[in-house]
Amino acid sequence: MRHLVALSAQVADEGEVGRIILSDDDPEFILYRISQRLGLPVHPSWASWFWSMLQQKQRIQPLDGLGYRPIAVVGSKEEFLEWIGQAVKDKTIEIPDDGGSILWQSFSAAQLS
Repeated sequence: MRHLVALSAQVADEGEVGRIILSDDDPEFILYRISQRLGLPVHPSWASWFWSMLQQKQRIQPLDGLGYRPIAVVGSKEEFLEWIGQAVKDKTIEIPDDGGSILWQSFSAAQLS
């Protein structure tokens, strides 16, 4: 089966540094994709906190999409690491003690592309 993905001119502008285009606005999906893209040390339990930070710092830009809700997240690895470090220091988020593998929810192929 073939799918048509239509992208707006906003998405076509790849000249802007520090902008990650995502196909969904689910907080856990956003944290997962940004962590994979930038190599951030994160835990799924931090998704709500990270989403709140993105909103508070006005780092989410809604984009035009056809049949989906794309967004652009603006920020750098260094900035996000600073947020994480401060939140751990302030005990806003905690590093789990379980020491096991991190289990993320399943994402559909459409979300990941």
